[in-house]
Amino acid sequence: MKKKLPLLLMMILLFPICDLAASPDADQYQKLFYEGNALLEKGEFDAAIDAYTRAIKLNPKGYDALANRGETFLLKGDFASAITDLTAALSLHPKDTLYLRRGDAYFATGKYDPAISDFTRAISQNPENTQAFYSRGMAYFRAKNRDAAIADFTKVIEQNPASAQAYARRGSVYGAKGMYDAAIADFAKAVELDPNDIDALTYRGVSYYNNGKYTEAMIDFEKAVNIAPENFRAAYGMARSHARLNQPEEACKWLAKSIENGFNNIDYIRQDPDLETIREAPCFQKIISAE
Repeated sequence: MKKKLPLLLMMILLFPICDLAASPDADQYQKLFYEGNALLEKGEFDAAIDAYTRAIKLNPKGYDALANRGETFLLKGDFASAITDLTAALSLHPKDTLYLRRGDAYFATGKYDPAISDFTRAISQNPENTQAFYSRGMAYFRAKNRDAAIADFTKVIEQNPASAQAYARRGSVYGAKGMYDAAIADFAKAVELDPNDIDALTYRGVSYYNNGKYTEAMIDFEKAVNIAPENFRAAYGMARSHARLNQPEEACKWLAKSIENGFNNIDYIRQDPDLETIREAPCFQKIISAE
């Protein structure tokens, strides 16, 4: 299946990132390199990998083919091979974009410490690499270093004040710290920048909910469901909010919708303390018994 390439990644992949190493087969190497790029642009990952592999056989020190094959493995989800190729490319040409992509591969495998190390190297080479700050912020967040994550997302916002994504991510970190007012402010900015940001709407609703503002939470949850009717998280948030307001029929309606949309953790639903007020309601019992 063809996958749409991120713009930054396309910029890296579609143009050589170094001069081709001198080789008797330099022309053929370059031909295979561009063939790989064209195939990658089409989303034909296996064919692209084959072209890059043939190029590398002609010139094992051709770091641009190594780098692009590593990028292709990354897009394909073969993270171990991506790390191997990007490490080889970095040994030949340590460049911030390559550290960034190897960091992405480490991040994808849950290896947050080496990911953070690579993102930091990318930043040290290019302090204007906004993507590296964003990616390191994500890694810090996953590693539960929340203050460091906030600092990095703040840096992204300084460099790109129009980044709805950075505001939303920082809001998520504030929410994880229990700083709900700060989270709401960041999610509000994200929604201002991108009114159709489903996650920002949903998690601003969660922050309102956690702050005891159930009516405000329901406004955001309902907006999120209107934009994406399959959003089971927002539907479940509506159910919990109505339960908190002791409105069992409305709570059951939204609970049924969340299950219909894919929330199938019935054991959690049975034990969720936020549904305590509707647990004995006939509509709740009917929903549980049907699952």
